[in-house]
Amino acid sequence: MRPEVTAFAELAPLPSYGTHCPADEIDRIEAALHAISAPVSDEEAQVLLGCFGDDDCFGLAWTLIHLIESAPTFTISTPSGDLDHPWKTVLHQRSKNAEVKLKD
Repeated sequence: MRPEVTAFAELAPLPSYGTHCPADEIDRIEAALHAISAPVSDEEAQVLLGCFGDDDCFGLAWTLIHLIESAPTFTISTPSGDLDHPWKTVLHQRSKNAEVKLKD
């Protein structure tokens, strides 16, 4: 696992709008996220999957989604109790949409 992924994961989860998080902390989280280059490995995608917060954290959750989706074979293909988290549900739905598109 690359150190950039580990460093970002140590800052997880992404803070939500409702929590007081100083701007410099958001900047630090953003810099750590942008330090991870795509594609990520399937193992890294699994670690990153645990880094979501409750909301989109000023758009950073979307960057996290794109990184996870860059993994070569990692998908969330079957629903589980873990999919009650909104961002994991988004990833699952996007994975299903990609499968349908590939079949067409």
